[in-house]
Amino acid sequence: LFRSLSSNVTNDSICSGTSLIITAPPAGYSNYTFYNGTTILQNSNNPQLTIPTISAGTYSFSVLSDYLGCTYKTASLNYTVVPPPNVILSSNPNKDTVCFGDTVIITANPAGYSQYDFYSGTTLLQCSSSNIYLGSNFLQDSTYKISVIAKNYLGCIGSASLVKTFFILHQSNVSLLSQPTSGNICSNDSIILTTSPSYYLHYSFYNNSSLIQSSANSSCTIT
Repeated sequence: LFRSLSSNVTNDSICSGTSLIITAPPAGYSNYTFYNGTTILQNSNNPQLTIPTISAGTYSFSVLSDYLGCTYKTASLNYTVVPPPNVILSSNPNKDTVCFGDTVIITANPAGYSQYDFYSGTTLLQCSSSNIYLGSNFLQDSTYKISVIAKNYLGCIGSASLVKTFFILHQSNVSLLSQPTSGNICSNDSIILTTSPSYYLHYSFYNNSSLIQSSANSSCTIT
């Protein structure tokens, strides 16, 4: 005789970590043997099986019960248990020091989850179905510790990703001096342009939009 099992969870796809309680009707029989496939999970007079935190995998639960020498078998109760989302962050540029004003593209992999929450510390930056965050408004002289929490189609929420840290450099400010200082000079005279400070790694000198010199030299001579 087949009987149906009941459960506190009606959906056959559930999140790992869910508490599952399976009940074999009716109560009062002398013995209930709970199976997952052919593996015995519990053998007692208790008509309920409690799994406090079920692990990811596929399950097929059934019960054999004894009453007055008769054996009763239930139909199977099947579950697919889905693991929580696990994401890894990548970035472009792939470095922890970023120039002020640059856009940092942060990607949570893999794509395809229903929701991605991007955080800087405990501050929520973006909550959407997009696995990409464009960081274009970062403040100079500031450190950002980015992490992501994802949610799948069942509503299973994963743990926060490993943190990706960015430091936004101070905006470069330079002053330009010229020798001679007059705005009117003779043809064939040289103009010496000098920037201050002189400790930056690279300097590009322009005449309007035309590049004159690009190097580590903080001065430029125009002849």
